[in-house]
Amino acid sequence: MRNSIVKLSSFILMLLFLTIQIQAQETSAGKCYTLDYELWKAADYPDVHGNCGSSEVFNPGSEFTMEVWVRAYTFGLNMKIMGRTSLSFDDGYILGFENMHLYSQIFNPDNQEIPRSGNGPMEQDSAWFHLSTTYSATGKMINYINGIEVGSRTVYPQNSISASAEPFIIGRAPWDFAWAYNGDIDEIRLWNSVRTPEQITEFMFKELKGDESNLLAYYNFNAPNEASFFDKTANDNHGTINNYDEECFFWDNSYAPVGNQLMYEMKDVHANWFGKSSSEYSYAVTENGLSVLATGINEKEFEKYIVFGHNEGTGITENNAPENAPVDFRRLERTWYLNQGGSFKSQAVFNLDDAANGGELLTVGGNENLYTLLYRSDENDDFTAVNSASEIHGSVVMFNSVELKDGYYTISYSSEQLADPTTSINQSYYKQIIDIFPNPASDYLNIRNAANFNVEIYDILGEKVWAENITNNEYRINLSGIKKGLYILYFKKGNTVFTERIIITE
Repeated sequence: MRNSIVKLSSFILMLLFLTIQIQAQETSAGKCYTLDYELWKAADYPDVHGNCGSSEVFNPGSEFTMEVWVRAYTFGLNMKIMGRTSLSFDDGYILGFENMHLYSQIFNPDNQEIPRSGNGPMEQDSAWFHLSTTYSATGKMINYINGIEVGSRTVYPQNSISASAEPFIIGRAPWDFAWAYNGDIDEIRLWNSVRTPEQITEFMFKELKGDESNLLAYYNFNAPNEASFFDKTANDNHGTINNYDEECFFWDNSYAPVGNQLMYEMKDVHANWFGKSSSEYSYAVTENGLSVLATGINEKEFEKYIVFGHNEGTGITENNAPENAPVDFRRLERTWYLNQGGSFKSQAVFNLDDAANGGELLTVGGNENLYTLLYRSDENDDFTAVNSASEIHGSVVMFNSVELKDGYYTISYSSEQLADPTTSINQSYYKQIIDIFPNPASDYLNIRNAANFNVEIYDILGEKVWAENITNNEYRINLSGIKKGLYILYFKKGNTVFTERIIITE
């Protein structure tokens, strides 16, 4: 009996540890710096900002690139996001925005800035934007929004950036908190090189490692410690938050379209998110074999995104087949890794010609029920059959109304149907898409993406303590009256049955 109790205690501790690890980064983009405008205003505008010190590392010299992901309370005002300069305004640099324009200033010692007129291309609010400025003392200063060049000027005089002794500041103008920034900030990167357009677009959807060449400072805010945040490079220019205790400041979940560390190895990374453009934010059309129409992303829904890239696979293979696949099973060698923020459905469109990448083609023009969308959460696992195709148009295979999930996707063809049509997802995949949080739970438990399931809770003695038929994709269980302990969640819909463990605490 004592051994059983010890084993159960160890198991519960393991579950607690895994839950803490999962909750540490709830989206692929991790955490972000957030200053809430309404709370900031109510607190009489306290001077909240990040200070990273005045290291010589922040003086880049003749070549420079600064990058950041931001979601502002409004992009219509003149706000400063980051920089360092003195009150003489003849040294250092600043990055901000004004009237929906990217507005950077670099001093050499003359003020180098790119002309702006009228309103710029950014949305007024509720959108994440990637802003970047490059500087070459012997060339140009160029501004980019979401990796697209939006303005440039030839640098004159052709001098290096004047060194500054002031600290590098995040969240307001370096000289005055009257130009404070309100909103979210993520993925700050400073380089002492001119990043090419290709480098900017290749890496803006990726979390960096911190050891990239010419990277001077990197703040992704994923593991802050109260008032402290950390430079992920070896330069260790860590920062502190002034007025950290103000309620208007907090480390929030980031919904910038940035993939997790596994995305770093993927090629040709694309994304869907509101802020990408005024009319095409739900589209990510590629020539690598997979295009995604995120039908569930609507205007101003900043908390939703999809990021995906591929492994450069060529041709087809029979490896990692789902359980009970026939001997003629073949799938694309190319697989796509995907991160999704938020809960919504999409259309996944595969072009077999592009996906082959010059290698052997998967069967073209076959029966739509025999094309299968495959998924696995780990690149070394066998795949799970998710859906049969919805439409076939020559070498284009379409899967409609699919709830995507973090993990690896590809498609297969075989002589037997491996999955139901898109309207009915199989058991293994439901275990991937249904979210149960928080776990451990105390007052309530949220269940997401389990509409039309009958859900029951059993204690470790097999006694049923709660039951309900869930009709919505967002459902909250009131746990009042249920004692603390280890429980089993039982899900059933038709022939689909599975269980999950939860811990209820006081």
